[in-house]
Amino acid sequence: DARAYASSAYDGLNRRVVVFGGNSGGFEGHRNDTWTWNGRSWHRAGPGTRPSERLGAGMAFDAGRGHVLLFGGVSPQDTVLGDTWAWDGATWTELFPPTSPPARAFPAMAYDNVRDEIVLFGGTAVFGPEFADTWTWNGVTWVERSTPTRPPARQSAGMAFDAPRAEVVLFGGQNFPNYFSDTWVWDGATWSERFPPDHPGDRANFGMDYDSGLGRVVVFGGNPGSQAFLNDTWMWNGASWTRLRTATSPPPRAGLVMSYDRTRGEMVMFGGTSSTEFLGDTWTLQG
Repeated sequence: DARAYASSAYDGLNRRVVVFGGNSGGFEGHRNDTWTWNGRSWHRAGPGTRPSERLGAGMAFDAGRGHVLLFGGVSPQDTVLGDTWAWDGATWTELFPPTSPPARAFPAMAYDNVRDEIVLFGGTAVFGPEFADTWTWNGVTWVERSTPTRPPARQSAGMAFDAPRAEVVLFGGQNFPNYFSDTWVWDGATWSERFPPDHPGDRANFGMDYDSGLGRVVVFGGNPGSQAFLNDTWMWNGASWTRLRTATSPPPRAGLVMSYDRTRGEMVMFGGTSSTEFLGDTWTLQG
């Protein structure tokens, strides 16, 4: 059903897009339900064990371990969370790594297929500062990475693994009241900023994932601050951003989830919030 600020990832082992949690309005609207998309319809999973209600958790598919990993988020009481969970297609299992990032919401997360690790950057303590730290997950524990350069602190950025160039791409986000439109890449050791001649405008809370059919990282929608919400689509080819003009487009929104379904060769986008309501519609981008 309609919601915003949920978390999603494509479960490559079970070949389903997975959506968890989010908010459908107010303190009572925080969710902890799990849904999967099979290319035709949504199915509500009913695991006996699952993470608590939350929005803004980081989520990515850990291909090396064969499960979806979830970290953090914010509770209905506005408490930031620092727990780590794994979804195997049937149930959630809480993991207890010896080292974890400080509790946070709205971090950026993506799986680095070359180096077999999940990369996490930034996030927010909600009533505290935004973070500018980098962590990697190796299947056993979180490891903080000391880097010679790094993006400025932010939350609600987008992150995806750019397979042809074997690097993780970070775009946008916010450190209130500032919104970003910068592009950074992670090579497994450090961050490097890129300066493309054109790029999407400032925004946060947008959808972003790598589309292997297009061979591009795709960005859709988001919130540029005080302006109206967005519904533009952009592609990153490793050197430049290009706006993709589509025959139809979802209505403007922020707080959506978007994951690429590699089995069916389509980008799947769900929900979010417009300027007036929570949304529960599903769209696919087919290259």
